[in-house]
Amino acid sequence: MPLEGVAARHASLGEVRGTGLLLGLEVLGSDAAAAKRRAKFIINTLASSHRILIGYEGPHASILKLRPPMPFGRDHADLLAQAIDAAALDAV
Repeated sequence: MPLEGVAARHASLGEVRGTGLLLGLEVLGSDAAAAKRRAKFIINTLASSHRILIGYEGPHASILKLRPPMPFGRDHADLLAQAIDAAALDAV
């Protein structure tokens, strides 16, 4: 499941940006503070439940920053997309 498909499934996720392995996934909220809280929740859920480490950036800290390691294949991409999909379901 590509990230665009995950974003389309959730009103709380917006545009996927970037090329190659350097990607950003926009997290949406009712305002900048809500988007930042939601992004932090997703990041913490990915780390604690799926052992996936990502960061955030942007003017409102609401862009999930994906910079996977070089030995990153299709199976890893699918795992990442499934984990973000699950975390976004629970994001406040």
